[in-house]
Amino acid sequence: MDLLAFGVTPGLPFLVTALAAVLLPARMALGFGFAQVLLNTGIYALPQAGAWLDQFGLLSSMLALHGLAFGLGRMAAAEAEKRRWLQAVLAEQLSGEHLLAEQMRYSERMQIARELHDLMGHHLTALNLQLQLGGALLARQDAGGAGQAMGRAERVAAQLLADVREAVSQQRSSQRIDLSAALQALAEGIASTRIELALDEAARDLGPRAAHALLRCVQEGVTNSVRHAGARRVRVELQGQGEAVTVSIDDDGRGAPNWHAGRAGNGLSGMAERMTELGGQMRVSRASPGFRIELRCPRWV
Repeated sequence: MDLLAFGVTPGLPFLVTALAAVLLPARMALGFGFAQVLLNTGIYALPQAGAWLDQFGLLSSMLALHGLAFGLGRMAAAEAEKRRWLQAVLAEQLSGEHLLAEQMRYSERMQIARELHDLMGHHLTALNLQLQLGGALLARQDAGGAGQAMGRAERVAAQLLADVREAVSQQRSSQRIDLSAALQALAEGIASTRIELALDEAARDLGPRAAHALLRCVQEGVTNSVRHAGARRVRVELQGQGEAVTVSIDDDGRGAPNWHAGRAGNGLSGMAERMTELGGQMRVSRASPGFRIELRCPRWV
């Protein structure tokens, strides 16, 4: 029987076996594969009516080829199942991280609420008593006593304002992040290129937004230097300048010629956008040799 006359290519039966191994359960796919072997052997062998040894050889070949197709199909099915499992695990991890972040934010809000309650409760009670006393004295036409009560109320209000400012300052300082530790971990994770770090002690503590943005920018800059510019040495310098922080990234690679041509890649454009969002700026220039990126933004954001 000439299968080509019916538009059937010789490889189609093996493809069907592989697809069955991917789409069907293992036992059903295995039974389908054996059926394919017998069917193909009968189609190819019986009309030729050759010696039984030739028929056995053809059957063995069919078994081997269909077995190979079946094995490849099952491998593909297992790989697809593994990908689905990894996606599920990743989704579960991401949801768990989101829940943890929400719990941390809730805990922080509760801590702030308790602190404000403890801080303001006493002062507001004292302020209320002094105001009530001043009102009562005014009603008795005791202007001197009322004035003294108003003076005490004013001092209580001033102390309350000072304590609130101190609490806010402490809250901000507790949210500062040491960027140097993250940069050191980044440098240690790249073995193919020498990463040099120059970290100013005065610039280590940063606000969370500034630390996050600068870390992402340094990661992107180092990645560009290593993967695209072919740099063998990258120097990252962190400096504090008053209320601002600056980061410079220098390498000895090929540079980024498209930046000055107005065709910057997504990486450099994203870095510039991060700085702009924080009220900072990014400057790019050529070095000799290599490329230089300078980042500057406020520290306490």
